[in-house]
Amino acid sequence: MADDDLQAAITRMQAATVGFLNGDVATWNSLCSHEPDATLFGGWGGYERGWDELEPRYEWASARFAGGQIEFEEIGRFTSGDLAYTAHFERSRPSLTGRTGAAPMVLRVTHIYRREDGAWKLVHRHADPIATIQAPEAVLTSNR
Repeated sequence: MADDDLQAAITRMQAATVGFLNGDVATWNSLCSHEPDATLFGGWGGYERGWDELEPRYEWASARFAGGQIEFEEIGRFTSGDLAYTAHFERSRPSLTGRTGAAPMVLRVTHIYRREDGAWKLVHRHADPIATIQAPEAVLTSNR
């Protein structure tokens, strides 16, 4: 397979993200690394490691959505050899399963890509809703 272009991979991942919000998790899964070192820090917390944990989590997360629109705002990217990353915001108005209407959602997202067999695959996703600077106390945990 000829080397994949990173921009093309990012464009495919963005289209797959739209599909993810609209019930198509198969396209998303096809763009992800299925290796044991692939990881996720998902937007609803927790983490998964390895395809055996990632695949059911992606299925679960995609099933939470009942449609929506999304826009991407790239903050930065870097490539070195067979590794690359992007940092971006995902600004969406999804409908959630079991809820009426759509609501705004903003995630700050880091994607790490690795070239596997000539194709860029998503090897790590970190998404969280902390889009604005928080007070130091907001990130402290209680021992209660």
